[in-house]
Amino acid sequence: MDKVWEKSFKKLFIESMAEMIETYFNPQFERIDKRFEQVDKRFEQVDQRFEKIDQRFKILEGRVGHLENQMVTKSYLDKKIAELKIIVV
Repeated sequence: MDKVWEKSFKKLFIESMAEMIETYFNPQFERIDKRFEQVDKRFEQVDQRFEKIDQRFKILEGRVGHLENQMVTKSYLDKKIAELKIIVV
C-alpha cells in the first residue's frame, strides 16, 4: 500500500509542480514572445528602410553612369582646342 501511495503522491507532486511552473512562467514567456514580435517588427522596418536606400543608390548609379557617358577627357579637349587654334590661325 505504501508503494501505491508513494507513486500516487509522486505523480500528484509532479503534476502540481508542473502546474505551478506553468502558471509562473507562462506570463513571462508571453512577455518574451511580445518582445520578440516587437523586435521582429523593428527589423522589418529597418529592412524596408534599407530597401528604399538601395533603390535610391540604384537611381544615383544610373545618373552617374549617364554623366560618365557624357563626359569627355582632358586629352580630348586639349586635342579639340589644338585643332581650333590651327583653324583660327
